[in-house]
Amino acid sequence: MEQQRMEMPREQVCAGLRDARAEVEQRLDGSHWLRYQGRYLPLRGCPLARVKTQPHKTKWTPPLDHPWRQSWKSLGSDLSLEGQ
Repeated sequence: MEQQRMEMPREQVCAGLRDARAEVEQRLDGSHWLRYQGRYLPLRGCPLARVKTQPHKTKWTPPLDHPWRQSWKSLGSDLSLEGQ
């Protein structure tokens, strides 16, 4: 059996249904029904979920004069450990 997304009409939702064990029946007429605690609840097909495409992020590289590209030795005496 192929996987299909099914939904239940809001007025048919009852307490205790979330994470409960239930059976889905496909009738000869093609309709789908959910059997839960001896009750039969109608199901209908859902449209397929649209896949949201994320914009492609490019890797950011700092410009040549950015402080990240400078050597720690050239930053000056304020970072040296000799005075401690």
